[in-house]
Amino acid sequence: MPEKSKNLISEFDKPRDAAPVALICDLELANLDQPQHAALGPLLWQYIRVHRDSNDPAVLIAAGSAIRQYIAALDVDKIGSVTEILITEGRVGVPLEIELETAKMVFRKFSANPPAVRNSEPQLAKELAARAAAYLDEHVLRRGQFAAAAMLAIQAMVTMRSDSINDILPRLHASHFSWFRGQLRRRLEKVVTAWRRRDVPEDAIADVANFINQLKADPVEKLCQPSA
Repeated sequence: MPEKSKNLISEFDKPRDAAPVALICDLELANLDQPQHAALGPLLWQYIRVHRDSNDPAVLIAAGSAIRQYIAALDVDKIGSVTEILITEGRVGVPLEIELETAKMVFRKFSANPPAVRNSEPQLAKELAARAAAYLDEHVLRRGQFAAAAMLAIQAMVTMRSDSINDILPRLHASHFSWFRGQLRRRLEKVVTAWRRRDVPEDAIADVANFINQLKADPVEKLCQPSA
């Protein structure tokens, strides 16, 4: 175990109200081995659970870093555990920064580990679908990072082969923002290309390809996002 990385984990494990932001970011850049990831995982999860609702931008940066590290090292068959990050029961709401990082990492996890069956994580898909549906509203989508959050949530649902995506399709079809559908198609086409190169089972590839085909084909000149 490299001494520097070992010291970082030991420092992170010290009792305190909150780990310094710089320390968590240093851990993300450290070259950790498998035993170190195993030791760090519970510490990251505890930090995420305690600080995911923070109003402090610096703490949210650290929580986002913790989410990236935690999900990256998580076995795909345990990905359902991250649903807790998104559940709002008894909470005012989840900060958009936290939703973005969670959806992004779920998408990356399933892109790298295509699921063998459909609907393996229904609760996680339900939470992602709720975000996508809310943020596809035309008055919301054009604001700030809501488009990115909706895009990542949809990409995650498609790559995890969730039937919940069928509830989102009508909203996509009804959207006036053709640039959003165009970007979504292109991003998912990259997934299909990557999966074919890796000899991913054809039924998984077909699910993504079928979703792409169900999106409206918009003229190329309309695919650019309008200026604010």
